[in-house]
Amino acid sequence: MKHKKILSLLLVLLMVMTLVPVSALAADETFIRGDFTYEIENGVACVRKYNGSSSSVTVPSKVDYDGVTYKVRKIHREAFKNCTSIKKLVLPETMSSIGARAFANCTSLNSLTINSDLQSVYTVDNTFYNIGANSDYLDVVFGPEVTAIPSNLFDSTYSKTDGYYPHITSVTIPDSVTSIGLAAFANCHDLKSVHIGSGMKSIGTKAFLETGVQSVTIDGDCTIGKYAFMYCYYLKDLTINGNCKLIEGCFAHCTGLESITINGNIADTISSSLSENPVILVLPPFNNVGSNSDSLKVTFGSNVSRIPKQLFATSSSKSSGHYARITEVNIPTSVNSIGEYAFYNCHDLRTVNYAGSAVDWTMVDVGDYNDSLTAASFKYGSESMFIDVNVGDFCYDAVKWAVNKNITKGTSEVTFSPNDRCTRAQVVTFLWRAAGEPKASTAVNFSDVNPSAYYHDAVQWAVENNITKGTGNNRFSPDATCTRGQVVTLMYRAAHSPSVSAGNGFVDVVVGSYCYDAVNWAVSNGITKGTGGNCFSPDAPCTRAQVVTFLYRAQ
Repeated sequence: MKHKKILSLLLVLLMVMTLVPVSALAADETFIRGDFTYEIENGVACVRKYNGSSSSVTVPSKVDYDGVTYKVRKIHREAFKNCTSIKKLVLPETMSSIGARAFANCTSLNSLTINSDLQSVYTVDNTFYNIGANSDYLDVVFGPEVTAIPSNLFDSTYSKTDGYYPHITSVTIPDSVTSIGLAAFANCHDLKSVHIGSGMKSIGTKAFLETGVQSVTIDGDCTIGKYAFMYCYYLKDLTINGNCKLIEGCFAHCTGLESITINGNIADTISSSLSENPVILVLPPFNNVGSNSDSLKVTFGSNVSRIPKQLFATSSSKSSGHYARITEVNIPTSVNSIGEYAFYNCHDLRTVNYAGSAVDWTMVDVGDYNDSLTAASFKYGSESMFIDVNVGDFCYDAVKWAVNKNITKGTSEVTFSPNDRCTRAQVVTFLWRAAGEPKASTAVNFSDVNPSAYYHDAVQWAVENNITKGTGNNRFSPDATCTRGQVVTLMYRAAHSPSVSAGNGFVDVVVGSYCYDAVNWAVSNGITKGTGGNCFSPDAPCTRAQVVTFLYRAQ
C-alpha cells in the first residue's frame, strides 16, 4: 500500500513537470539576440551585456526566448561599461531597474532618452559614472510616459576637479513628471539649464545640489525641497511660474544670481511664529544669493497678489554678507500686500520700481520689518509702459517702437529688462519679427532647437537667408549671449550685406575681423557710435535695450 502511494505521488509530479514550460525551469540561462546578451530572471528579460559597436543604440522593450516573449525590464551591472562608441542611447518604456556602473565610461554619449519610470537604480557605485566625458554636450530627455525621476539617479560623489561625474549639459523634464527624488542630479557639474514642466509637484531634497546650472525655470505648482538648488554658484536666472512652497535653503548660496522672476504666489516661507530674531532656526531659502553679482533684480509678475512673509529675510548682518543681495525689485499693481519681514535685512536694496502711481502704493498693505524695502528709492510707472524703462532713457523711444511693431512684449507685463543680456534666440527672433515674420521654405534641424520653441521659425528663416549657420556640431546655441559684434553682424547680413566704405575709427575693430564690414555699415547708417574712447567693444554682451535701439535706428 505504501509503495502504491509513493508511485502515485511520482506520477502526479511527473504530470506537473510536463505542464511547465522548459524556459521557466531554465534559471540564469543566457542567450544572445542581436547585439545583446540576455538572461531570464523571475519571468522578465535582463540585459546582461551589450556586444555591439554602434553609435546609436535603442534597448529593445521585449525579446523572444524559447517560444516565449519577455519584457526587458533590467540592465545588469556593467552591461554597457566602456562602450565608448555609443553616442545616442534610448531606454525603453518597460525598463525598471539598472545595475551598478551599467553605463560607466560611456564617454562619447551625447544623447540619453529615458522612456520609463525607473524603480531601482544602483547608486552606491554610480550607474552613470563618467558618461559623456569626451562629448561637447550630453542632453538627457525623459519621455512623455515618465511620471517620476528616482532619487540619486545621476547623483555623483565626484567633484568637478575629479571629473568622473555624469557630464550632463541639459535636461528636458516633460509635464508628465510630478516628482524629482532626493539628489537626483546632485553634483552634475556640467548641467547648464533646467526647465521643469507644469506637472511638477515635488522637487526633492538636494535634487540639483551643486550643479552648474545657469538658468532654471519652474512651471509647476510644487514644493521645492530642502537644499534643492543650494551651492549652484553659476545660476544667474531663476524663474518660478507656479504657485510654490520654498523649503529651507532651497536656493541658498546661489552666489551668481542676477535675476529672480516670480510669476506665481509663493506660500509663506517659514511657518514658525515671528519673534525678534526670525528665520534664525533654519537656513533661509535665499540665504547668501547674489553675493558674487554686480546686481540682483527681483521681478514679480502680474499674477502675484501677495508677497509672502519672510520671503527674502535672513538674520544676517551687512558685515556677514550672507543675506539676499537684492539691489532692485519690480512690483506690479496686482500686489495688494507684502508680508512681515519679506525683505528683512536686504541691505543692498536700492531701487523699487512700482507699476502704479505713488497714490496706488499707499493702498498696498506693507507688513512690519520691511525697512529695506520702504527706505529704497521708488520709481513709479505711470509715465512708462514698463516700470524699468522711463521717459528720457536712451532706449525709451526704441522700446516703445519695438512694442508697437510686435517685435517684443517685454519680459513680463510690467518689465522690459533693458539691461539683461540678449541671447542668440532673442536676437534672431527680433530680426525675424522686424522683417514681418516671413516663412522659411526649407527646414533646418538643429539638435538644440525644439520645433515648439518660440524662436524655431525665426532660426529657420535666419539660416535660409544666410544670417547665421549656427555654432557648429548641428547646434544653434539659442541661450548663448550675443555680443555687440555678433548683433551688428546678424543685422548686416539681414540687410543683405551691402557694400560699405573702409574705416570706422575703432581701435578694437581691425581689418580682417569677422565684424569689420558690419561695424562700418552700422556706423555709416547711424546705428551706433561705439562705446566711447574710440572703442566699439565687439566682445561685450549686447543688452536688450541696445538690440532694440540698433533695430530702431536701422529702420
